[in-house]
Order: sequence, then C-alpha cells, then structure tokens
Amino acid sequence: SRAAVSSQLLRISNPWLPFRGILSLFSAAMDPWTEDQHLDFLNKYGYAAVDLSSWEHPEGPSHSSTETNSKVPQLHVDVEGHEEKDGHTWYLLQCKLDLPSNRTLSWLVEHRLLHLREQLYQPSRHALESETGEMAVRLRNAPFALRGGPPVTSNRLRGWLAQLAECMNAGHCPPSFVSLALRFLSPPEPPRLS
Repeated sequence: SRAAVSSQLLRISNPWLPFRGILSLFSAAMDPWTEDQHLDFLNKYGYAAVDLSSWEHPEGPSHSSTETNSKVPQLHVDVEGHEEKDGHTWYLLQCKLDLPSNRTLSWLVEHRLLHLREQLYQPSRHALESETGEMAVRLRNAPFALRGGPPVTSNRLRGWLAQLAECMNAGHCPPSFVSLALRFLSPPEPPRLS
C-alpha cells in the first residue's frame, strides 16, 4: 500500500548545489560515504566499478562479463501515480532492478518533484556534462518535468526516468552517479546467495 512506502526525504536548500562536483553531492545530499562504501554498495547489486569514475570494463557495466554470467544489473523506473499530501504532490515510483544472479528486486518509493529535480536530475546533468555518447546526450536533452506540476508532469517524468535508466543500463553514467541514483531510489537489500 502507498502508506507502507517509505523513502528518505532529503531537503536541500543550497542554491549552489548544481555547481558542486559530483563527489560533493554525496556529502551534501547523502551520508558522507567513503569511496570503498560506494564501491561495496554498487558491488552488492552486481555493478563492477574500479573507482567512482570508472567501471571495471572501459565500456561500462553493460559490457562486463564473467565466465559464468555476463548479465549485469538492469534498472527500470516508472511513475505509478501521484497523490497530494500536505499541499505537495508526491510521485509514486515503481522500481525494478534485474540482478546478475537472475533475481529481481521490485519496490515502490515516493518522492516530491523537488527531490527528483535536486537529487537526481541536476546531479545527472552534472555527471554527464562532459560525456559525448549518444545516450548521455539523449538524457541531457530529455525534457524533465516542469515546475508547478502541470497535467503533463507524470508523462514527462516517466519519459525522463526511462532515459535515465537506459543511460545507466548502457554504462554511460559514472559509478559515482549510479551509486547516488540507486541510493536515492532506496532499493531493498539484495537476497544473499548461499
């Protein structure tokens, strides 16, 4: 039920946030994790990063392979709906992460448009500002939801989130941003393999 959906609601009022480096975003928007903590977090979901700026394979996580399993995590995010609470519109996101272990994590998370803009959209633009690949350019040019929540907001948000997931799945986002995005989306712990 929607009442059972929980998420970390982070309030950021710093107008300089979009101009900070991506590593500064971690300490400004999230707990100040070390590089090792970010890499461990990514690893437990099946992402193979060398450090916060490079994947184990230069082509990104979608090109990594092992002898036993070449599948990599695939993120899917959709806007399930929205509701008004306390004078604000909250968007319910249906998230799914297909893990390399052939298991799937599915969860719901709620966020206001403000949170999505400041903690996902703006950091994505910063993280991809120097990327020239087709997917990165498509994500940078994808229209994000307009301020004020006009009637087309859910559709625009749905389209942008689909582009974001596609860009992440294709390995065009640096590990630092993938960690930030996953933490923002609050996935459940992956099942332990015995």
